[in-house]
Amino acid sequence: MATNIFARQEWIPGLSVVIKASAHRAPLPMPDNTKYAAMTPEDAARAFLEAVGREDWTEAGKFDSPITDGFKHDRGGLQVISIGKAFTSAISAINGAQFVPYEIKLKSGQINKHNLALKKDRNTSRWFVDGGI
Repeated sequence: MATNIFARQEWIPGLSVVIKASAHRAPLPMPDNTKYAAMTPEDAARAFLEAVGREDWTEAGKFDSPITDGFKHDRGGLQVISIGKAFTSAISAINGAQFVPYEIKLKSGQINKHNLALKKDRNTSRWFVDGGI
């Protein structure tokens, strides 16, 4: 994977826009890239979360990289309860993200509901995780 720097804008009430830069490894083409390029945001979210649940870090790494030991400890073995329909927001017009609602149960028993932010890589046409996990 190649490392790209993405700028993120955050709105803080009473302050001007803050730009945060974060390093993210953009996906490189894979031998089975066509399978992943054909996925919808919902398909990608499910494939990623289910891989995390199986602790299949090779598969999960196709959607998010690097996967840290802390992430593996905190999220490994999760159970997917539900995946919702992808939606866009005002920020999507700026950064091209799609948001997929999900509900998971962690090994600890804690239930988390959130929106997985996914972006489509221009070079591979694959979805990658950009936040929300």
